[in-house]
Amino acid sequence: MTDHGRKPARWAIDLNAILDVTHAAQRFPVPVEALALDYSRPKFPADPLVAIDGRPIRKFEGALYSVRERTGWAILYNDAVSDGRRRFTIAHEFGHYLMHRRLHPNGFECGEADVTFRDGRDMEKEADTFAAYLLMPFNDLRARLPAESVPKLDELGALAARYGV
Repeated sequence: MTDHGRKPARWAIDLNAILDVTHAAQRFPVPVEALALDYSRPKFPADPLVAIDGRPIRKFEGALYSVRERTGWAILYNDAVSDGRRRFTIAHEFGHYLMHRRLHPNGFECGEADVTFRDGRDMEKEADTFAAYLLMPFNDLRARLPAESVPKLDELGALAARYGV
């Protein structure tokens, strides 16, 4: 793991604890776009996320860019993908924002290998871990899918629908 402070699972667990209180009635799927924007503004007022935007991009799946003379950040994602893929990509880039933006002040462009096949770089693994823990909180997942279970395809489909992945 890279040396930047908090670990990806800890970030996601803490954010899910906030959602447990603030969005209890409509807990899933995690409102990843609103969460990223709403959390970053008061937490990091000097460099918040200011935009999340989708475009038909072929060069990469998602990106985190510094904007407005480095006083904010934007997530850009390929909108020519499924809703589940889009949500995971946004969560992945939000993970980069939380953990890696100071290490890479010019931002990131993550290709399909980065967000789909995990190309082996520590920061990409951390962003993937964050996205998975954020969108599919371990405690909720385990309550529905015990460790010893052998789930059927329809059960996995129901979980995918619940989490929007």
